[in-house]
Amino acid sequence: DAAGRQPFVFGKRTFTLALEGDTVALYDAAGRRRAGTPRALKGEDKALIKVCQLALKALRADVTAHYGAQLRRLDRALATGRCWPLADWRQLTAHPVVCRDAEGLVWERLRPNAPPRRFMLDEARRGQGLDYEPVELLSGDAVRLAHPADMSPGERRGWWEYLGDNERVQPL
Repeated sequence: DAAGRQPFVFGKRTFTLALEGDTVALYDAAGRRRAGTPRALKGEDKALIKVCQLALKALRADVTAHYGAQLRRLDRALATGRCWPLADWRQLTAHPVVCRDAEGLVWERLRPNAPPRRFMLDEARRGQGLDYEPVELLSGDAVRLAHPADMSPGERRGWWEYLGDNERVQPL
């Protein structure tokens, strides 16, 4: 789903897979995180459980590889000043592998005939400025990552405080 969670049928049991940074965590029905893949219980089809274990292992490897590729992509975008049209940016930041990292980044709205406006995504995935005021995003806007070198020392410090106050992690 959009939050990066998905049910995972494991024999007769159902677990929840959750994207957490660069890995996939597995939670049981009681919400406890499982360190490893479950073993077959008495009466469960051992061949089916083996298939589920292999599928989970492959999914974890795919997510780890995809996560690394997305971080490199964002890092290149920061270094080159890449801009996304608003619709493309919304699609990028809605991706389950990218969305959590997108919340830890400072973005910059670019609008014709207007100064750039820096913002982060709030819990509802709306733009929010350093002043905690909403930052409106319109269809003609473009968005790019805000480079710290383009900020004053006071603004950089303000964003670091914002990250800490909102328990966010800056991934780049």
